[in-house]
Amino acid sequence: MIKVTAKYYIKPDIDQYTLTEMKVNNKGETVFQNLSYHTTLTNAVRACMRLVQADELAKVDMNLPEAIKVLNRLNREFSDMLFDFMGQMEEL
Repeated sequence: MIKVTAKYYIKPDIDQYTLTEMKVNNKGETVFQNLSYHTTLTNAVRACMRLVQADELAKVDMNLPEAIKVLNRLNREFSDMLFDFMGQMEEL
């Protein structure tokens, strides 16, 4: 699996990429919950970015300019991460 964040992972398969979330079940075991399926790694990373953005924006109340700064920062971080992984800049 590809660890994207501490919480989100991408599981590659022969014809798709599955975005998963790491959780701990009632027995204390680590499990991965499938969240969405994608035909390309870029699409899986894009979906992960949207989840991380939602997580960040939900943490605290903020005004619109602050929210836009958070979204721009995360967009840059994910674009850079994808560039480091694939060796080419992808538009997210």
